[in-house]
Amino acid sequence: MAIRTRTKKNPTQDQHTATLAGLTVRPRWHRHLLMALCSAGLVGVFWSTRSNWVAEMPLWKAVGDAAYVLLLAALALGYEFIPQLGREARLEPGFGLANLIGSAALALAMILGATSSDRALRRLRRPAWTWLHRLAQTILVLSLLHGSYFLFIHFTESFHKAAPPNLDWFRIPFLTAGLAVIALQAAALWIHDEQGAATVAPATSRSSRRGR
Repeated sequence: MAIRTRTKKNPTQDQHTATLAGLTVRPRWHRHLLMALCSAGLVGVFWSTRSNWVAEMPLWKAVGDAAYVLLLAALALGYEFIPQLGREARLEPGFGLANLIGSAALALAMILGATSSDRALRRLRRPAWTWLHRLAQTILVLSLLHGSYFLFIHFTESFHKAAPPNLDWFRIPFLTAGLAVIALQAAALWIHDEQGAATVAPATSRSSRRGR
């Protein structure tokens, strides 16, 4: 004889909780609404700064600019959906930091690209232009840090994901080439300083003899 039993529903359980593929998933409509409002606000801000454009262009340009800002924000925060938890979580804090480093390197590279002309040299004057373009060394270091994270750290084994079967073969050549460039630049700087010191020493000796 089959006995039917009724299971009592927990009164404290969220009525909007749904079960999908064995995972408890809570609705996130309020987050979507918040993001929609933020997106609309960004579009409005960018649209208001282009009132003198052709009528149909400011809206499309504003949508593109807002999408770019939101993309950078998503990459910087480093949140991802974890099926085991049924929600988003920031389980890879280095992911956001690495993307911030990469974004900084990209921004600096765009500045150098925009000022790599004779016209920019004349406007900025040589001292300022030279100082600005020395940031190429900073871009190199930032790019190495950004690439090294994704090549050596991000895809390693974690509690919520397995490591890929075949890691990128370019990891070692990438790191070796970058470190080699830094080492060669450091060696060139050291040699230049040594040659400068060797040139200054005889001149100082002659000056001291004349003083006597």
